[in-house]
Amino acid sequence: MLPKNNRLSKKDFEIAFKKKGKFVRLEFLTFKITENSQDIIRFGISCGTKISKKAVVRNKIKRRLNESLRLNLGKINKGYDILVVPNSEIVKKTYQEINQLILTFFKQSDLLN
Repeated sequence: MLPKNNRLSKKDFEIAFKKKGKFVRLEFLTFKITENSQDIIRFGISCGTKISKKAVVRNKIKRRLNESLRLNLGKINKGYDILVVPNSEIVKKTYQEINQLILTFFKQSDLLN
């Protein structure tokens, strides 16, 4: 699980969602990148019932995304809020495919150190 200071609070999540930022869509994930005034990077994951009606499936997806983001946390530039919004195709994907797509996103967005 991501450390608490690297997670968006509910209030910050809503602010980041409304804020203007850069959208990046890759296969089964959409990312919204906004700058923050802090020296940390924070993530928010939005996994709604459009993904699956079953909470077990949605939680499994969130855990996989969380773990992949946590493992790559040290490689990323600081000062951003990133929202991760999966679509329904993610249900069929393995952890390795999710992790590979997240690394691709970081490389394409020039967020790697």
